[in-house]
Amino acid sequence: MDHYHREARRKGGADPLVLDTEVTGLRKTGDGYQVEMVSGGERFSVEARVVINSAGLHADSVAEMAGIDVDEAGYRIHWCKGDYFSLTGKPPTRMLVYPPPPLDEASLGIHTVPDLTGRLKFGPNAYYVNEISYKVKSSRDEFWRDIVRYLPMIEKKDLQPDMSGIRAKLQAPGKSVKDFVINHEEGKGYPSLINLIGIESPGLTCAPTIGKMVGEMIEELL
Repeated sequence: MDHYHREARRKGGADPLVLDTEVTGLRKTGDGYQVEMVSGGERFSVEARVVINSAGLHADSVAEMAGIDVDEAGYRIHWCKGDYFSLTGKPPTRMLVYPPPPLDEASLGIHTVPDLTGRLKFGPNAYYVNEISYKVKSSRDEFWRDIVRYLPMIEKKDLQPDMSGIRAKLQAPGKSVKDFVINHEEGKGYPSLINLIGIESPGLTCAPTIGKMVGEMIEELL
């Protein structure tokens, strides 16, 4: 984000980032949208010709603010958490290793994740949650049992809780896989509103390309 911020300023654009700010309202006006926000207890609003909703875990809430029925549209996000454990000592491999086959339809299974420091992590698992908390809550036993299926030399005592993340899944618990959404909502009566909803792992990986695609959509609107 710092890179894109610097690039925008280098190209002569106004400061494009307003940080630590919550969107609290989104209302269609005559030829655009009024976006209501709060930052540091201060409320303010801006008028926008085009709105791109890429609010991650809260993208469905922002779409709902505009007036879209997120359940009818299939935009309801389900928070799916994944924990990671790190390995102490020398890693037995420095590459990605995936379990065959995955044990859980909501993830690719607990796999190896080498990082830039040379450490090896394992994860993520997948379990649905109703609140946002990044504390690792999974048990060491659960992780170890999955890991030794394909790396039997790993000892349980060498696994330590490391980090967690939360996916913005469109796939509800027990339901089939759903792809993420990139949609101009003109057909729903919201011209110049572009929703990016359910952007989880594959979407994050190709975020620059998605950004280019959305930029081309905007050029057609302006």
